[in-house]
Amino acid sequence: MHRFRLLLALLLVGAFVVASSTALAQEPGGRIVVALADEPPSLDPHTSEAWFTFTVTAQLYDQLVVRDIETREIAPGLATSWTSNEDGTEWVLTLREGVTFHDGTPFDAEAVRFSFMRIIDPMTRSPAAAPLLDDNLERVDVIDDTTVRFVMRRPFAGFLDALTQSYGGLTVVSPAAVERYGEDFGQNPVGTGPFMFREWSTGSHITLVRNPDYAWGPEALFGRSDAAYLDEIRLEFVAEHPVRSAMLQRGAADVIWRVPEPDADMLDRAPDTQVIRIVRPGTGSMMQINARKAPTDDVLVRRALMHLIDFRAINNIVYAGVPEDASSVVSPVTPGYRADVDRYVLYPIDVEAASALLDEAGWTLNASGLREKDGQVLSLVHICFPGPACQVGEVMQAQVAAAGIVLDIQAMGQPANVQATQRGEHNLRPIGWGGSDAAKLLRFLYHPENAGSGWNFTFYDGEAFADLLNRASEELDEGRRFELVGQVEDYVFEQALSIPTFYYTWLIGTRADVQGVFFDPANALPMFVNTHLVD
Repeated sequence: MHRFRLLLALLLVGAFVVASSTALAQEPGGRIVVALADEPPSLDPHTSEAWFTFTVTAQLYDQLVVRDIETREIAPGLATSWTSNEDGTEWVLTLREGVTFHDGTPFDAEAVRFSFMRIIDPMTRSPAAAPLLDDNLERVDVIDDTTVRFVMRRPFAGFLDALTQSYGGLTVVSPAAVERYGEDFGQNPVGTGPFMFREWSTGSHITLVRNPDYAWGPEALFGRSDAAYLDEIRLEFVAEHPVRSAMLQRGAADVIWRVPEPDADMLDRAPDTQVIRIVRPGTGSMMQINARKAPTDDVLVRRALMHLIDFRAINNIVYAGVPEDASSVVSPVTPGYRADVDRYVLYPIDVEAASALLDEAGWTLNASGLREKDGQVLSLVHICFPGPACQVGEVMQAQVAAAGIVLDIQAMGQPANVQATQRGEHNLRPIGWGGSDAAKLLRFLYHPENAGSGWNFTFYDGEAFADLLNRASEELDEGRRFELVGQVEDYVFEQALSIPTFYYTWLIGTRADVQGVFFDPANALPMFVNTHLVD
């Protein structure tokens, strides 16, 4: 019954997104204020990994290919067609003609080559875009002005899906603007998208304005190809959750991204506001367990944690029960999802089972009721971002204490958080990633090559597992690739590398007179190209 309700909700969400993505002919004009929960560190899509960077850059840049809003199939964007060789190591794209960057320079094959070689250049240190290419892109060849060839080191079945990812920054920037602004390009972004950058007042807001020349929008995603309706978007930075909700209620903000979970029902019931909900494709949120750092280098300890940490209870306490409880690594709206992979079936919440595993691992209870081994107390480090993620840690503290485990919560912002995690200073660290190719995402998050400098926070380095991840990401046959994805998930649970927490449920609040906000199906970023005001 629980799964039926989830699927029904997803169908309803999908219908709403489709209905909201296309708009009848509207008179251009109008301005909206969007209250963001955080300020982007940069608007350079190649050098940032921040969610709120990509919320903004999705309006400024176009993707080479997109996901169709209805069918979810790959569809033309700035590339009108594509072919690959038999093993998926070479991909040739034909580019759309007549496209210009916001600075007036032409979009062409050289701009594509420049952008993707910039992404993989070690000097760029691209934290999100480069890993999405899986260290697989060898070079980009310009065949002519409208034809470009991507040459891979090995078969790459998920290449086209990677190109859809505005979350992650795999997009084309203006080479002239990068040359002009240098290290300041992130504060002066120039793309080809429906909105253009106007100003950034640090600590206050970013202003975007309509691109009047825009005539190449992807019809499969936007439902049309012409310019945006709104004249201006002002994105204000409002970290305090209650303040964002209050701004929406009194009309000081037209849109809030994101809605605080405890306020969702209240805002949805009010006559002047509404809440749009969508489950994000990709992985769910997961609590990654470090398999290299003691004591979680012992699989018995990791399995004990699987029996102890109950995210069904945590989600109700911290997130007001808004997110869908996760039981698998892959989100249900992602191709390759397997309903029969269920963490709670494999690892039911059971303190006695966890205690037995800890006993087997040699961690015995001392007189203080704590687990001890060779004079050391069983203590874990949980690294988290300040706010709800660390509140999750507080609930976990009580849950693991039932078996005599101590949990040390270390709150860190960016960039210290990611840097400490990439050094492996954690035992537990939450992560999740959006996208629509499960095989590529799992390799991104679990392959040993991506530990230390990438996003593999488990640090597990099993050779058989690495081979399985390689085969899944290289398999061109979709059915076989999904089978291999299932085997990867089985391996993750057998080795207790991740604890699924919830499937990301995005909540965006709007005033009732704001219509046409929709989510990109490739990564669930909000899009404002069709947004308009009604009386």
